[in-house]
Parts: sequence; structure tokens; C-alpha cells
Amino acid sequence: MTDAPATRAAITTAIVVVPDNVPSTALASADTLASHLGITGTPQTMFWTKTVLPWQRRHLLEPRTRGKQTLAAGAPVKFLDLAGQRHAAAMTAGIRHHQWTEVVKGTRPATPWHVWLGKHTADPDKHPLDWAVAQYRAQPRILAMATHNAGFGQQFPTADLEALQTGGHAYATYCALRAVCGEALIQPDGTRLTPAGPSMADHIAYLGQAHAQLEALDHNQRILALTG
Repeated sequence: MTDAPATRAAITTAIVVVPDNVPSTALASADTLASHLGITGTPQTMFWTKTVLPWQRRHLLEPRTRGKQTLAAGAPVKFLDLAGQRHAAAMTAGIRHHQWTEVVKGTRPATPWHVWLGKHTADPDKHPLDWAVAQYRAQPRILAMATHNAGFGQQFPTADLEALQTGGHAYATYCALRAVCGEALIQPDGTRLTPAGPSMADHIAYLGQAHAQLEALDHNQRILALTG
């Protein structure tokens, strides 16, 4: 059977709002995380941090230096530069969208994969998975993206198709929010906020809610990024 294209339905990065009663030592490993939070996953070093004094560095979980920027898997919000991270992601996305526009110029908007997958799910006999994959990949816009990626590396993820087709500003905003919100937000009481489905509308609804909740956190609140 033909391998299906990737979608954004799976959760790859979850942002955890750490309960106040969880000791910092519990964030040291996957085993202790699972024990204290009831969550499986590996800390993902993805958050930009602000300049911290040497004695404050102990508040950063798994700090790593990338160029002039220090990243961490988690920390109190006051030590994180979420605004700077969003801005950088938006700038990068704006450049990517401009390049994408040139690559797909002259092609018609493409139907996203989740629509074809929905046809298969609704009637597998009439729309086998191989058929859905072939129909999706045969679209000129998808072919243009795939051809570019084959020749120059994976620069335009086809899972971003819907977001790219919304325009440069919307795509930049989408990427900015996604850079700090991941695909799930887990509250201290265990409540999990995720997209309701694979569509762009579902992801935007999630990102709007997750971003609002992150912005409302107390500056001493700890957050943590997990992947797995």
C-alpha cells in the first residue's frame, strides 16, 4: 500500500504548564516527569531564553547555546523570550512564503491531504487509500512543491499547504504561534487542549486559545516543552 502523506493531526510537541507543587528535580528526566506529571515524553529544547545571570541559569531546564541564543526545554515564563521567538518565526515564515509563491506560480490552489483522506475514510471501497494518495500528489501545486523539495531539500512541507495558501501574513502569524504553542497545551490540572481536527481552521482555533492562555500566565509560572 502507498504510504500516505504527512498531516498535522499527530501531536509532536506538547507545552506543559507545570503545577506549582511539582519540584524542579521532577523535570530532570522522562522517568521523573512520568511519575510526577503522569505524562510521557522527552523534554524538547525549543524555547528562547532571555539573558540570565549565572545563578539564574539553574532555573532553565536543559539549556543549550545555539550561536548567540540560549535555548531551554522549560523555565519560569519570566526567563523565556516568547515574543522574540514568535517574531523570528514570523520573519522566517514570511521569507519562506515569498519563495513558495515563486515555486508554485501558475498553479491552482490544491486540495489539502486531509480532504482526500476524509473521502477515503468515508467510503474506503469507493475511494481506496492508494487512490486518495495519487489524487493528492497529482495536483500541479503539490507536484511543484515536491519537485522543488526533491531538488533543493525539504523547504516547503506539504503539511503546511493550507497555511501557505492563506497568504503571506496569515502564514507568518500561523508559524509564529506554532513556534511557541506546539500541537497541545496541558494545564496543571491535566486538561489537554489540542486541535479538534487536521484542518487549518482547527489548528488556528487551537493556536488562538493556547496563545491566549500562555500570555495570561503569571511570570513565575513554569512551562515545559515535551516531544514524544
